[in-house]
Amino acid sequence: VAVVTGGASGIGEAFVRVVAERGARLVVADINLEGAQAVAKSVNGVAAAVDVRSPPSIEALAKHVEANVGPAEIVICNAGVAQLPVPAEALSLEVWDRMHEIDLRGVFVTAVAFGRYMVQRGKGAIVNIASITGMRSTPVHAYASAKAGVISLTESLAADWGRSGVRVNAVAPGFIGSAGL
Repeated sequence: VAVVTGGASGIGEAFVRVVAERGARLVVADINLEGAQAVAKSVNGVAAAVDVRSPPSIEALAKHVEANVGPAEIVICNAGVAQLPVPAEALSLEVWDRMHEIDLRGVFVTAVAFGRYMVQRGKGAIVNIASITGMRSTPVHAYASAKAGVISLTESLAADWGRSGVRVNAVAPGFIGSAGL
């Protein structure tokens, strides 16, 4: 069983398709339930509504998957939003907080919600989606710092859970065109 947050479109949808081709049973989790249902149907998977800003929503997803779909062996923490480039002095705290709430906090809460089951079983893989912007100077200050946090968080979780048999890695893509997936 593989769970992909933000799986209804873009990179998340691409992850869903690749993992499905390799034989996993997919749970396509997204705030856009209608989109998740369409993608899940196309890969004979299961759709689930989730809002990564809400720890209770993520906890409910993890419990639902474990109880009704099967043990999650792969979780791809992909749900996120992008930021338009602006000078730091023009960046609102509202945008800053939104980027960190979704792109960093959402990854942490999702990884922990599923990771606790994986640690108990002694196996599993979590893939956090970071960004090349987390490693370079860019004018997307809130997004880049959130993605840098994802990289650091990934290293910390890998060190914490690795001895338990749970692999935690990050992928840091650059800018991509995801229209038409």
